[in-house]
Amino acid sequence: MAMAANEDETMRKDILARRAYAQDASVYQEMPLGVLFPASTEEVIAAVREASRDGHALIPRAAGTSLACQCVGDGVVLDTGRHMRAILELNQEERWVEVQPGVIRDELNFYLREFGLFFGPNTSTSNRCMMGGMVGNNSSGSTSISYGTTREKVLGLELVDASGTLRKVGQINSSGETALPESVQLWEKRWTQAYIGQDLSRHFPHPDIHRRNTGYAIDLLAEAHQDDARWLQVLCGSEGTLGLTTKIRLQLDALPPKEVGVIAFHYHRLQEAMAATPQLMKYRPFQLELMDRTVLECTEQSKEYASYRDFVQGDPEALLLVELRGETREDLDKVIAQVQSDTSYASSVLFGAETERVWKLRAAGLGLLSNVPGDSKPVACIEDTAVRVEDLENYIAEFGELMASFGQSAVYYAHAGAGELHLRPILDLKTSEGAQLMFEISKA
Repeated sequence: MAMAANEDETMRKDILARRAYAQDASVYQEMPLGVLFPASTEEVIAAVREASRDGHALIPRAAGTSLACQCVGDGVVLDTGRHMRAILELNQEERWVEVQPGVIRDELNFYLREFGLFFGPNTSTSNRCMMGGMVGNNSSGSTSISYGTTREKVLGLELVDASGTLRKVGQINSSGETALPESVQLWEKRWTQAYIGQDLSRHFPHPDIHRRNTGYAIDLLAEAHQDDARWLQVLCGSEGTLGLTTKIRLQLDALPPKEVGVIAFHYHRLQEAMAATPQLMKYRPFQLELMDRTVLECTEQSKEYASYRDFVQGDPEALLLVELRGETREDLDKVIAQVQSDTSYASSVLFGAETERVWKLRAAGLGLLSNVPGDSKPVACIEDTAVRVEDLENYIAEFGELMASFGQSAVYYAHAGAGELHLRPILDLKTSEGAQLMFEISKA
């Protein structure tokens, strides 16, 4: 294999390296055959061609922050995050940037700040997640209600397909082939005819659900069949199964209005917060996030985050955090004065730098949940399920009944404004009973 000479850039098959890559941020693990650290597109191509000859699978991986074992398997892990980390080109006038897959989201935005630009989609792991993984998972995060998902921001991709052929899709500086294989063109034609002729849209997510990461987005492919970049819709969210990304062109946005405020609405009951969410979305917030009592209790016991909780009043079962912005403080005050939630028993308003504490508290929840005392932990086995915002109240009520039928409780947090919550049953996976419950709850 045409790999660089340094030891860490060649195939690692030692038990320590394999163990380190046997899991991601999910609860699953599987020992890989080995680990590769490509330093260039040419090395990715070489890895694919060798895998094809040897008959082993390749598993693309960036930061490994996935919660549903997307980069776990028994093949060879291809870690593009170690060396392929360059910001390649910025076009300030047209507001796009080209990057390699190992570029970290927050580091990209730190670079872009002096140009008055940023990449909008985010995740709670934005200080370590990488752009290759964001494309693979179609990441969206707390800002998706104002800036969309990664799928909506990708202008072009360079990737290596299963045959080891370099391809380019959309607008991107690449020598890759643009023509699709004849077999793919034939399939696309037949699929589009079937989709339209048989009204297959009824089998796909409602168009109002923009958090739709279930399988390949081939409905969007059919609906955009005249668009030269239509395959970007499918590649984003395909989790590396259709090609290994080596370069990405991203659409950027102007930095948001500088004056920022967050209203923290407090609710005695989770269902009151869910019922209030559609009404709050009418105010067009930049972010609308949920934190439940379990997450709040975790932060209360944290030396680092306990001091950030001074805006919390009483003992709410749920908080809705509503971020609003304005070009001036006067504009912001006018917007905030309009925002109300009748079912909230209290509210706190924070401005400017104070709001950073709120979002640090919210982002800390993911890590702190893993440190809940005892053997029973909130388990990431129901991730990124999404519904229309109007259906959120009924969906969460139904989910609560499902959990009760198993005699279990759950943790609820994340992106209420997008109709998508992280739902984590509290289970003891050290016992066979807990593992069986995880399987049964996930299936249900």
